[in-house]
Amino acid sequence: IVYCLVRSQKSASVKKRMMEKMQFYFGESILEQMEHRVHVIEGDLSEKYVGLTAEMQEQLVSKVDTIIHCGGDVRHYGDRDHFEKVNVESTKYLLELSKDARARFHYISTVSISGHRPDDPAEFLFSEQDFDRGQQVDNVYVESKFLAEKLVREAMEEGVPVTVYRVGNLVGHTRDGKFQQNIEGNAFYRLIKALLLLQKAPDIQTKIDLVPINFASAAIVGLACTEQSKGETFHICNPVQLDWIQFITHLQQSGYTIEVIRGTEFM
Repeated sequence: IVYCLVRSQKSASVKKRMMEKMQFYFGESILEQMEHRVHVIEGDLSEKYVGLTAEMQEQLVSKVDTIIHCGGDVRHYGDRDHFEKVNVESTKYLLELSKDARARFHYISTVSISGHRPDDPAEFLFSEQDFDRGQQVDNVYVESKFLAEKLVREAMEEGVPVTVYRVGNLVGHTRDGKFQQNIEGNAFYRLIKALLLLQKAPDIQTKIDLVPINFASAAIVGLACTEQSKGETFHICNPVQLDWIQFITHLQQSGYTIEVIRGTEFM
């Protein structure tokens, strides 16, 4: 049995929202597979106890053996207090729930927490064993993921069976390109849209990580079902990175007019 936390909206019931979302990603056949196996429960990561009633909390403690925390606000902008509630406080509560239920805890983090320091070279190594190296992070989202992972790693040291998955830049499915339904909230796709509308790109030195969502999800599910992954951290990213100019060239070869200009001119 899978319990799935879904935030309520006035326009539709949580079950209907869940079914519509799953049908969008996986087609109509998924609905029959979910019947009698997936239980939708109403909640909200921004609320205390992630919006669960006391009765539901007791039920989950007695029934769950695994918690996969992959929810959160992934926008790269917004109010710091909001990200604290949704991405950090929710993690804190779910870790407590994991302890009470004696359940495995799987946390979806991001490789972006590697951040940067003023003394970093152009390229540096940030391994699965690395965490806090005094780095600076880019935005409120990454800051909240760093703080949440800190809680997770503290719980790991206390003996909670935790596995951390730091995902890279997730992109569409390799078969049909399908990805985030509310794609306008995705920072990478907003970047691509800006390049196409401006028809210009800065000449910068950076790498582009493209991780197809089906590869990432298969890796996470496989590792989550492996006993030996307890207490480990995994980087779910593409081992073959694209140079920025290579990325722009691919866009140009797809038929888009993009002029590469100096970074100072672009800004």
